[in-house]
Amino acid sequence: MIVDLIVHPKWIIPIEPMNVVYEDCSMIVHEGLIIDILPKSQVSSKYISMDIRDLSDHCILPGFVNCHTHLGMTMLRGYSDDLCLSDWLGKEIWPAERKFVDADFVHDSTLLGIAESITGG
Repeated sequence: MIVDLIVHPKWIIPIEPMNVVYEDCSMIVHEGLIIDILPKSQVSSKYISMDIRDLSDHCILPGFVNCHTHLGMTMLRGYSDDLCLSDWLGKEIWPAERKFVDADFVHDSTLLGIAESITGG
C-alpha cells in the first residue's frame, strides 16, 4: 500500500493502550491519520512511501494538550493565591472578576496566555 509517511523512531508511546512502549516499531501515516504501528522489520513488506523519516534516537508521543487553561484569566494569575479555595474564589477572584473582567480583558488575557503557551511549548 502506498502511504503518505513512514516514521522509524526508537520508541512510540501511545495514549492507548496505557503503559505500553513500542520499541523499534514504525508509525504509518496516511491522509492525516496514523493507520498502523508495526515492527520496523515488517514495514517494507506492507507499505511504500516517498516520505520516510529515520528517527532512530527519538521518541514519538502524543502532544501535551492542556484543555483546561483559563487563558481568559491569565492576567489574574497569582492574585491572592495564598488562600483556601473557597475564600480565594468567594472573597477575591469573583469580586475581582466582577470589577475588572470584560470582553477586552478576556481577549487581551487570552492572547497573553497563548503567547506564554507557545513560548513554553
